Amino acid sequence: MVRMLIVSALAIGLVAAPGTRAQDRPGKNEKRVKRIRDIQVLSDIDLKTTPLSDVLADLSKKANVTFVLGSQAAALKQAKATKLEKPKLPRQSLDAFLKAYMPALSVPNASYEIRPDYIEIRAEQKADALNPAGHIVDVLHNERINYEKDLQTTPFNEVIGDFAKKYDIPFIVDKTALGDAAAQLDTAKAEKLSLTSLNGLPLSTFLDVYLRALPLDAHITYLVRADHIAITSHEQASKVSGLQEAFEQAKVSKDAAKLVRAEARLKLPLVCIDAKERSLSAVLEDLRRVYGVNIVVPQGARENANSIITMRLLNVPIDTALEVLGPWKVIRKGNVFILTAEAGA
Repeated sequence: MVRMLIVSALAIGLVAAPGTRAQDRPGKNEKRVKRIRDIQVLSDIDLKTTPLSDVLADLSKKANVTFVLGSQAAALKQAKATKLEKPKLPRQSLDAFLKAYMPALSVPNASYEIRPDYIEIRAEQKADALNPAGHIVDVLHNERINYEKDLQTTPFNEVIGDFAKKYDIPFIVDKTALGDAAAQLDTAKAEKLSLTSLNGLPLSTFLDVYLRALPLDAHITYLVRADHIAITSHEQASKVSGLQEAFEQAKVSKDAAKLVRAEARLKLPLVCIDAKERSLSAVLEDLRRVYGVNIVVPQGARENANSIITMRLLNVPIDTALEVLGPWKVIRKGNVFILTAEAGA
């Protein structure tokens, strides 16, 4: 089986692993996470004076584990475990090592998350009252659902109300866009689901699956607004993203090839990015993981993936988002997006 080329994340040798496949079973992922968690490690580096980048490179080599730097990557790269009482830690599991090491770093709120294919290291920032959209995107991407109620029998307004309270995110129904379907929405239940729960999914994936399972006359989806999540129609989402306008322009042009491409783009996922000093490769990994897209970075474009970026994009077609993220040309082949360094490719 041919594997996807691994993308360099930092010049120090840390890498971003290929995205976890959406079809992987939860049980299989749990076994992968447990295997990584239980790996025995012993670092002979002075942790109090060695930058985190060098510590992770050493662990990666000894444990054969991939690390990815997430939020505040630039600061984390140079962080040192100055709060440790001793310069070294005893031999222990990788999970135990990180639990002792991360709180001792000089960057506040440093944390880690063990995923099936890699470990993400990040430094969480406190929720910014002036950046509610950033909070919404973070929750959509990183909060995994743990909901006890039966989705097949619990009405929409109760489900969404529970999530609004739990995640401190307002959900607003766009009644203008939904028309008559808005009246059906409050009491609608996810009768089309084959399961009673969707636990373990990121909130963004949950919303995609859950909203499709509601028995309504309209196809509904969601959009991230400046301070809330809007429950709206697919048609409205296409208008907001610019996809519908591009499609209408293609029809007017009477260019058959252009019309085919524009129609195909209507089915592209709309993505959100809120990155502050994150490595570009970590952002690409989020797009793979959260939205289930296939992104390939060939050898010639890998240097671009090493950069640190600050950027916010809301409700943007995936191909447009990829074009904006880096100085590369995006080539689409079926459901694969190839990022080539050759602008004229």
